[in-house]
Amino acid sequence: MKRSKLTFLMILSVLLMATTVFGQTWWVYSQLGNSAADAVKEIEDGYVHCGITFNVPRGGAYLSKSDKQTEQIIWYRYYPSLFSQQTCGWDLVPTPGDNGFAILAQDDIGFGWCMRLIKTNMVGDTIWNRYFSAPAPANEFDPPYYFSYFSPNSGFVLGANRDNYPLPQSIFLIRTTSSGDTLWTRNIAPDTHHLDIGIYDLTTRDNKIFLLGNASVRASPTGGPIWRTLLAEISENGQIVRKTEYFDPQWQTGIHFSGIRFFHLENENSFLVVGFKSNRVLDSVYLFLLKVDSSQNQLWQKLYNFRTLNLFNAVPRKIWQRGNSIYIPLIATFGDAYTERQLVGLIKTDINGNFISFDTFPHPTYGEANLRDAIPASDNSILFAGRVPPAYGHAFLMKLPLAGLEESQTVNLLPSLIRVFPNPSTGWINFQISNGKNEILKIYDVTGKLVREVEIRNKIQLQLKAGIYFFRLCDQKGKVVILGQ
Repeated sequence: MKRSKLTFLMILSVLLMATTVFGQTWWVYSQLGNSAADAVKEIEDGYVHCGITFNVPRGGAYLSKSDKQTEQIIWYRYYPSLFSQQTCGWDLVPTPGDNGFAILAQDDIGFGWCMRLIKTNMVGDTIWNRYFSAPAPANEFDPPYYFSYFSPNSGFVLGANRDNYPLPQSIFLIRTTSSGDTLWTRNIAPDTHHLDIGIYDLTTRDNKIFLLGNASVRASPTGGPIWRTLLAEISENGQIVRKTEYFDPQWQTGIHFSGIRFFHLENENSFLVVGFKSNRVLDSVYLFLLKVDSSQNQLWQKLYNFRTLNLFNAVPRKIWQRGNSIYIPLIATFGDAYTERQLVGLIKTDINGNFISFDTFPHPTYGEANLRDAIPASDNSILFAGRVPPAYGHAFLMKLPLAGLEESQTVNLLPSLIRVFPNPSTGWINFQISNGKNEILKIYDVTGKLVREVEIRNKIQLQLKAGIYFFRLCDQKGKVVILGQ
């Protein structure tokens, strides 16, 4: 529960604004104009990030390199559309063979979106462009796009959703050489019991391609579609080796089970999958973790109900394991469709998916922040990338030392109103509020079940069984005053 004292360190220039608070350091890149950082990577002497900027007519993709110590921008490049519409960068990979970079972008060539692969040298100057249009009868590839880099001699794999309207959507893969020339294409069509399928993540390991996506089925003859998580292994020449669907046994009740991101555990040859499970009937939002072995057999599954924390939505951006912990950066959206507020969020669990903490990080100046990507950095920190408001605000990077998370075990929107101690506890726990009002304290377990509801004015002591709990502090009208864990 311990938090460090609020401090500010501001460096203002025409290039950069840096703000340090609670151990975080934020850099907002105003020189990129109205922009958003969609992907970030670490290289030996800096960080590179790409996204979209409107500093060029109609908008364009950008690539920027920042210094690791000061985060000052060393160089940045724009890549406007070569046609008549805008282009934006979705993802990037360093290409170690020539110390350059490859950017996967989207471009409008006049009759629909296509994938654009931009190869640059080590300072972002364009070497070549390649364009990939959706074959007939599709009009376009629906963004976002995903790609992975095999090696300097093996080229790239690109993945996107193929818009086949009025036919069902499919997943389209393109395998290229290291110079961007097409080797093969594969259209992965829905099975007969599917309405649509879509891709959410893509990676390569040991000359194999792995993709994570969703497959929709109809819950009943008259019901709407529901979603299952789809994991597929594909050979180097594009043949499907195995394909597995994962869904909740109660899927007939209208549950969406949507995988969003995955991470390969090389030492175990297994995958971690993170995604959503939502239920329209029960108005509940769950985050689920799934671990599968190399044969795609499910090892375990964990569910956490974040509706009890007043979360309107939560979009995981990445998942990875470091040491004995699993980290899940996400967009945490509080409120509802009319009053939503987006914050950078981070969930931490142990290696078996057991919940440890959930923290949110509002920008100290702009308040909200839309997270687009996050990576573990080599200095034992996490680097986040995205944009701050308004809709087309400014690209940002934020660095969070992992050491600071060891003291943080709570989601706390108004931390001065309540003390919870001792936390963790061996059984008895005290709740103390300081506003002098009669409030309602509601305590939930990790499944979202309400286990205690009591009125509190100053202080109350409760005894709880061993476990992880969330609480809401509400006023007499039922409005949430504070959330915590």
